Amino acid sequence: MKFIRSMFVILTVMVILLACSITYAAPNLDKGFNGLKWGLPFSETTGLKLLKDNGSDVAYVREHDYKKFGEATFARIAYMFYEDHFEGVIGQTEGANQWIALRKTLTDIFGDPVIDDQGVYNWRDPFFKVILLRKDSDWTGTLFLTCDLDRFN
Repeated sequence: MKFIRSMFVILTVMVILLACSITYAAPNLDKGFNGLKWGLPFSETTGLKLLKDNGSDVAYVREHDYKKFGEATFARIAYMFYEDHFEGVIGQTEGANQWIALRKTLTDIFGDPVIDDQGVYNWRDPFFKVILLRKDSDWTGTLFLTCDLDRFN
């Protein structure tokens, strides 16, 4: 009887561990995004190529970038720097499945969004500004994610 009880406990633990390994982990944004720490000076980065320069706001891209974010996969990611410090990302998804996966990932991280009259999703967070748009014609999604640089400097 003791053997059966022990086996039951072992099997239960194994099932729980297996279930945990199958579920995805929401990204931890406290550490940054894709290996770039929030507030990191541009001079301390590698592999970024200029996309657009608007003076104090500069956007970069990375070739062969890791594009998975939670359950979603970005088609494109731009890294935003403000006054030479990493401040945010603009990520684009393609298709309904990826947009829905991105919305789910963001909801898992930030809770339920506020949706305005134009269908813009906004998440309220003390340290991040998070906006998700969707182009109705083809479900192209655009994520604007910026951090409060004062928190990370």
